[in-house]
Amino acid sequence: MLQRLDKEGSHYGLTINTSKTKVMRNPFSSSASVLLKGSQIEDVNEYVYLGSQLNMKNDMAGELARRHKAGCRVDRRTVLHCV
Repeated sequence: MLQRLDKEGSHYGLTINTSKTKVMRNPFSSSASVLLKGSQIEDVNEYVYLGSQLNMKNDMAGELARRHKAGCRVDRRTVLHCV
């Protein structure tokens, strides 16, 4: 499927960046390696996509902690106490 997406996209000048592309699998999927252009695509348990941290368990604790930490970095003078 990934090879087909790459092939079809190439007709429009689009390319898949193999260093940024990740594979996240559900428990029912094959554990076979995913290759594109001779490069193995990295398997991950979670990743940030369009600003949101995703994982297979739909566990939001990591996402909430990440956003809280990012908010504390933005303005250290905030009235809220960031721990």
